[in-house]
Amino acid sequence: MRKIFYALAALGLGVVNLAKGEGLITNGGFESGDGERTDNWNSTLGSPPARTNAEAHSGKYSMRSTLKNDGPVPSEGHLGQSVVSGVAGGKTYDLTFWAKQTDHGVSYVQEYAIEWYDNNGARLPGKGLTRFRGGKDKWAKVSAEGIPAPVGATGVRLVFRFVTGAVAGGSGEVFIDDVALVASYDSAPVAVQQSEVKLPGGVKKPAPKKVTQAKPTKPVKPAAALGQAGANPDASDPTWAGVTAVLKQGVAKADRDSLQKCMRDLGTLRRKWRQSPAISEASELVVLYLFTKSKPEQFTPSAVRWLSRYPKSEWARDVMVDTVYLQIDQALYRDAGKLIGEFLGRFPGDAEVPKFKILQNHVKKFAEATEKNRLK
Repeated sequence: MRKIFYALAALGLGVVNLAKGEGLITNGGFESGDGERTDNWNSTLGSPPARTNAEAHSGKYSMRSTLKNDGPVPSEGHLGQSVVSGVAGGKTYDLTFWAKQTDHGVSYVQEYAIEWYDNNGARLPGKGLTRFRGGKDKWAKVSAEGIPAPVGATGVRLVFRFVTGAVAGGSGEVFIDDVALVASYDSAPVAVQQSEVKLPGGVKKPAPKKVTQAKPTKPVKPAAALGQAGANPDASDPTWAGVTAVLKQGVAKADRDSLQKCMRDLGTLRRKWRQSPAISEASELVVLYLFTKSKPEQFTPSAVRWLSRYPKSEWARDVMVDTVYLQIDQALYRDAGKLIGEFLGRFPGDAEVPKFKILQNHVKKFAEATEKNRLK
């Protein structure tokens, strides 16, 4: 499970620059957003956290993570934000947030992690996965003080992870609010000057170096160049070309091994192409299909969230088609009819249009019949 987390940690990120008033985190109170979606943060994986007004430590909104296993199948959700600038390397920072625990069932784990990055997008040592608990049915403050930002750090990533184990009855629910990551009070970079270094036994004069003729060295292969932050890879990148080849063939047709390979490749691409919108979009698409293979009942709500996040994606057509057929199979006729209408409006010349026009009439009748039976 941890291997999956590190491969996908980059998926759960909103991207921001340094924000005023909340330290390094923007919208830490989740007040800015639309419905269950919150600005500046990303919720990912099979059971993503959602913005809610049911509970709040301050203001009107918080984020809620609710997990409940279907039999022994585990559940997992991530909430993350990435800050691409504003970190002062060498300083220490304090992380604080408020948590209200309403369920902490068998096998349930909730953690946070902090990762630091330099200006080239290279990952630096950070604070690994750390478990936490909220107050039982009440808000409690969670703090981690004096977290050192390595020298050279300019960006940071904060990720919350919620997961259950592969046991029947696994569950957990927590509300998160007022997240802040600020420089510690009076924190300043500490640099030791050469004149301040004292060695035991006094200062010794360095021995003269023996001058020898330099031997020819083998040419060193240059390291792979990092893509510009925010830029997207193109077809000349073989790893990206391999991922898009799987997506173009149809994600629903790909087997689990192919999707897991895409997941690993996207993790590699994420390190090279930092904050690439195309990689984030493809990553969430792969996660959508991979983690719902064993839980098809979660595909429809997850697909709807993905479509709302990426309505103009080149893969939106395939996701809409897969969702329509699954909604019909699950007897969600009203939802299927609505999505068919959207599809016909967006893709009037698509090969599925004749079939969808026929289906549109059928699902309308099925929806009406279902509603009548419900009212009896």
